[in-house]
Amino acid sequence: MRLVDIPIVFAILILPSGCVVTKRADPGPGAGIVVTPLESGTRASLRGLHVVSARVAFVTGSGGTVLRTTDGGRTFEARSVPDAGNLDFRSVVARDSTSVLVASAGTPARVYRSFDGGERFEVVHEDAHPDAFFDSLAIGTGDAIWLFGDPRAGGHLVLREGRAFGDSFTEHGHRLPQPREGEAGFAASNGCITVDAEGRPAVVTSGVTAPPRFLRLGGNAGEVIVCELPLAHGAPGRGAFAVAEDESAIVVVGGDYLAPTDIEGVGAFSHDGGRTFEPARGLRGYRSGVSAVPGRPGTFVAIGPTGGEISTDGGRTFFPVEGLSGHAIDMALGGIGFASGSEGRILRVVLP
Repeated sequence: MRLVDIPIVFAILILPSGCVVTKRADPGPGAGIVVTPLESGTRASLRGLHVVSARVAFVTGSGGTVLRTTDGGRTFEARSVPDAGNLDFRSVVARDSTSVLVASAGTPARVYRSFDGGERFEVVHEDAHPDAFFDSLAIGTGDAIWLFGDPRAGGHLVLREGRAFGDSFTEHGHRLPQPREGEAGFAASNGCITVDAEGRPAVVTSGVTAPPRFLRLGGNAGEVIVCELPLAHGAPGRGAFAVAEDESAIVVVGGDYLAPTDIEGVGAFSHDGGRTFEPARGLRGYRSGVSAVPGRPGTFVAIGPTGGEISTDGGRTFFPVEGLSGHAIDMALGGIGFASGSEGRILRVVLP
């Protein structure tokens, strides 16, 4: 006869007296995820990551590092940015394998652009103010990109829209609430800004003196969603570090990077468009990055230096992913993505 696999829902066992039955713990949705270390060819700290597809990704970091793969991570090509050897590229976005923008954190605060896959870069935006610090880039709708940065002394948060993939930049930070004492972004994973399907950007902030906040620009000039987040706050290393969203949920991760194993106030989710957030369960410490999984509504993968987790219920509950740790993660269609971290660490992540 032909043998087939039949799912086992439950079983009743009749055992001799004295036998002990142990129940295997449910591994959760983390079971079957394959995490594979890749050879990056660098020892740089890699916090900038943008995954275009299962085959194409850009990874950036300290020492002016820019890497590109077009073969799913089998090889990474190093790209050179002129006069950028001392810059830390913590932000990157790409439209395809050839059109890419990278931004430096710290001074000088610059945005570079290439249309040939990184063979040649040009400066398309620079902020010469001594307080300028760029935290994150995100793809918008059409040909727009968004740039998020820390406030200048006494000023507003920096939120700029780059038209025509960076041809010109328009400031929108004045539309956000005035930052509270110590409130800024975290350039931890190119993840503290997100853009929804309607092109509306949202950022998450640090929690130095007060709870971190989720801030979203609305479609009308005066409309802004402002929501305090149930995340760690009250010290310089605490707050919200990354945000991701899909059509069903918004997920924010963070905590205290100076106490990376603390599990209080490390994640939150919203199922009402960011108007309210509730604490997430299952994250096992500070998390610096999070990504939605395109094509799988409600599925999010989080990462930090002490581990990684996956949620399939819109961020409500997370389950461990074996072998996953680092600074940043970004997933593509098909459940395939990449993660990056310190000492040149790059991982390929494949969901079942």
